[in-house]
Amino acid sequence: MRFRYAARDGSGKMIRGTVDAVDVKSAAGVLKERKMLPISLDQDSKSMNLANFTVKWGRISVSDMANFTRQLSTMITAGLP
Repeated sequence: MRFRYAARDGSGKMIRGTVDAVDVKSAAGVLKERKMLPISLDQDSKSMNLANFTVKWGRISVSDMANFTRQLSTMITAGLP
């Protein structure tokens, strides 16, 4: 998931941005590793994850997944970058 944050660095300067993490606690840990003090930390509602994908478009069928992996395998074997 992606989280939006507002944090202060070592000099006290306010920094805003986004961080990718599994949950809020992990996101706070990432900021602390970067020597930042989290002031606010909220999930970015615009970020797309698998749960949002399945709710919006429905489940992916087994045959669609098989076709996708077969075609992906062909592209990788062909050496596409």
